[in-house]
Amino acid sequence: MSIDDAGDSVDVERPSTEGREGERGLALPLSALILVVLLLSAAFVVDLGQLSLERRRDQSAADVALISGAMNRTTQSSLENAIVDSLNSNLNTTFTTADLNTCAGDTIPTDWTALPGANCLSRDTSYTQLRLRIPTQTFQPVFAGLAGIEELPHTAIAAISDRGQANILPFVISSNAGLYECLKVGASNVPDPACSDSNSGNFGTVTFGLWGNSQMGTSRDCTGTNSQLVVNLAQGLDHNLSVYGEAPHYTTTVIDTNSCGTTPLPNAMQTDTGNSPNLIYEGALGDGPFPDGGPGRLRRVGNLGWFDDTTVAGKTVDDTPIWEFINPSLSALDNVPRSCYKDQFVGDAGGLNPDNDTDMTALPLPVAEHLILVPTADRMIKLVERCFAHYNGDEWDDGGAFLPADPPVGCGGVGVVCSDPVFGIDSAVEQVDIYDIQASPRFGYVPETPASSNINGNTSIVISGFRAVYLQRTYGGNCSNSGCPITFDPGVGYSNNTNTNKVSAVTAFVFPVGILPNGLADPDAANKIGVNRFIELTR
Repeated sequence: MSIDDAGDSVDVERPSTEGREGERGLALPLSALILVVLLLSAAFVVDLGQLSLERRRDQSAADVALISGAMNRTTQSSLENAIVDSLNSNLNTTFTTADLNTCAGDTIPTDWTALPGANCLSRDTSYTQLRLRIPTQTFQPVFAGLAGIEELPHTAIAAISDRGQANILPFVISSNAGLYECLKVGASNVPDPACSDSNSGNFGTVTFGLWGNSQMGTSRDCTGTNSQLVVNLAQGLDHNLSVYGEAPHYTTTVIDTNSCGTTPLPNAMQTDTGNSPNLIYEGALGDGPFPDGGPGRLRRVGNLGWFDDTTVAGKTVDDTPIWEFINPSLSALDNVPRSCYKDQFVGDAGGLNPDNDTDMTALPLPVAEHLILVPTADRMIKLVERCFAHYNGDEWDDGGAFLPADPPVGCGGVGVVCSDPVFGIDSAVEQVDIYDIQASPRFGYVPETPASSNINGNTSIVISGFRAVYLQRTYGGNCSNSGCPITFDPGVGYSNNTNTNKVSAVTAFVFPVGILPNGLADPDAANKIGVNRFIELTR
């Protein structure tokens, strides 16, 4: 009831509550439904968060496992075992090697191959790139089961690539090689006797196939053609090798280059017959371009600003002498011989300045008097040999031409091998930090074979180690007819611009173990991870 303006009472109709009560009745189940949806959404968020966490764990474990496998990439079984052990350790799983064959249907990169019996692993043709898919795992969700989802799968893919700095060259030397060797032997008229003694048609080269390496631009070629020698000399091998009977195979099974593209890290090589001065010229001084886009090896002028170059017969070639890599701050505090100091080679009183032949006071007087009669190019070779011999704790007698022999000074004297590096310049900061000498086109590794090996004809010989070398002298011309002069000697000039289409002989310094930094001269240095091989995740 209410009162109107005249004071009379008036009946007023009250609004009905039936509709609101119906709405309240509908809101209750709707709110419950919304609450269920929110709870399910929250449940999925929790489960998806757990799935994301599992996948992150998978990815981290895959990366670590593949790196571990690469460091044990000896045979396929050793690769698989290393990967499984790492995955089980990091994921608390119980995988077996059989589980690495549960990835049928996985899409792998073009031209890659799944490993037989382990299709979760695949490789490129050179075995320098590897890929791993972790066998699919599942976990039981906490809340998603309410929506009928009983398992959530998770996996990860990792891929790695070798970023190798080693240049393994297609030559061979004996395990009893000296400190200065002829890598490519010529015919009988080479002025250096060490370079004019071919053995039953063998001239120092060996055969390696091209396995196909996308990083180096090579395609697979296992036919044994001459083009392989040229490319391998210009670029270095496009695949890795191993030492017979040691890591990685640890067997006495001979695995030579006939396994081209099928076996990781062969431990033997095929000797090559026939002289090949034109091929050596092409690989060393040719214009190219080779598969990686570069010219011949000696024309790959070092990419560090202080490296030297010069022009020989119209071609720009690397002219950085070996002594430029000597650490200039060497002193008596270092375990190196006095004969390896840089002032022994250059400077006002060094042995290689042709303007002061009468003033080599940095050298012992008898040594200076002996070397003053030697041409500058040959003097350099003798000074480096003197340094290397003293580093090994040996006396230097210039092959019997200098007596009494010159004893080492420093490192404890005769019979005591030195231990500190000599050629340790490291002036540049790169993405992968390497020493300056590793950036030189003259630095590389040569497979070594036991002294007992019969290098005769086309035969298989095993690899007993690798020797770090520095390419030095080239001889040109047709040695079998007109003789072949020295074409080029880095750091001391060259003597001849003619006969530029042939390299009949090549010499190199052979580094003693320990004289290079970071173990670069060790027998296993050519393929050692962290020394010349660097693994990069590429996923």
